[in-house]
Amino acid sequence: MSTVLVAFGASPQRWTKPSQGLTVKIKTVPELPVVGIVEIPLDILEEIGQPMDGAMVDINVYYIDMTGMLMGGLTTLQDNGRYAITADCIMPGNWKITEYVRNVSVNETQEFGLVIQ
Repeated sequence: MSTVLVAFGASPQRWTKPSQGLTVKIKTVPELPVVGIVEIPLDILEEIGQPMDGAMVDINVYYIDMTGMLMGGLTTLQDNGRYAITADCIMPGNWKITEYVRNVSVNETQEFGLVIQ
């Protein structure tokens, strides 16, 4: 997996490219995340553009400005290819979101950068 660093922004920024034809759209609720509870919904589409239901989607959220701060777990399938998890981002700064998507035909990992205000 190659990593390409880009400037952080208010919305999650993709750090790695998908390798197996998946499209993963990630956002945060609230849209401009602040310290506290942040919902991380992901919309996952298969290569043919169809929503991917029935996958196992794990999310890890790392605070990269300091070592030792990691949260994560399995997401919950909402519907129509949308998965979500909440994270308690207790410090402002730079965070890395790593998502792992697995099912019978896919084993995909992507990374995103996020700034918490």
